[in-house]
Amino acid sequence: MRGGDAARDGQPQPGTFRRRPTFAAARPEVRLEHALEQRRVRQARPAIPNHDAQRAAVLVDVDQVLHREQAASDYLAFYQQHLARVQQVVGAIPEAQRPKVFIDMLAGVWDAGCCHTAGKGNFGEFISAAGGRNIAADLLPGVLGDLSMEQIIASRPDVYIATGSRTKPGLASLRFGAQTGEQDARASLAQLVARPGFDTIKAIHEGRVHGIAHDYYDSPYNIIAIEAFAKWFYPDRFKALDVKATQAELYRRFLAVPVTGTEWVDTPLPAAGQQAAR
Repeated sequence: MRGGDAARDGQPQPGTFRRRPTFAAARPEVRLEHALEQRRVRQARPAIPNHDAQRAAVLVDVDQVLHREQAASDYLAFYQQHLARVQQVVGAIPEAQRPKVFIDMLAGVWDAGCCHTAGKGNFGEFISAAGGRNIAADLLPGVLGDLSMEQIIASRPDVYIATGSRTKPGLASLRFGAQTGEQDARASLAQLVARPGFDTIKAIHEGRVHGIAHDYYDSPYNIIAIEAFAKWFYPDRFKALDVKATQAELYRRFLAVPVTGTEWVDTPLPAAGQQAAR
């Protein structure tokens, strides 16, 4: 694994999560450092699955500091309700019938190329929560690491997901954020999967290609990512699931700001084989 860059590896850093200032807007003197967050998380321990317990607990603690205990309780109820709907469906699916998934974290940003990913943790936990089988879970010794193109091709993933946030000049990278339209996000995803050799990955060849904002790894709102993953993994089983409606309700009830920009791309690209046949 390449070292020396905590932001790149998806490690929490105080003040870097873009939505946290929303909670402190009314009380700018309130400062929450990561060590304090960790201590309070251990005290809070909400009764929700491990993959979101830390971030949701931080949200609860922030709202308690700002005297918004009811809002925190309401959000936990909202989160648990949406998560239960997903897991009620995927819980009945045998392991062997679950899709194999590869997540390409901050795809295209790093000069060394392919491919940084998550094993048993980070985005890997969201994959599991949504009913997928993370191909890196058994290939990496730790939470984060790198897979070679050969390992990815040999694993034959059914679904490819790229994460991204900011672009890097001169490199293909995924564009998301408040100022990014859906077409621009899709165009950046198309550029990523057009990199040499990527069309030999099963999921990309078959057109099961998606992208999502990298910030969700560190977000108490990762229920949006989990719902998006579930819909990508099981489009027939989750036809009625409207992830944009979940996002809109979350923003309206808990952030009090409008939804702007694009944070995921859930429209598959045409299969590479179909493009070649045209």
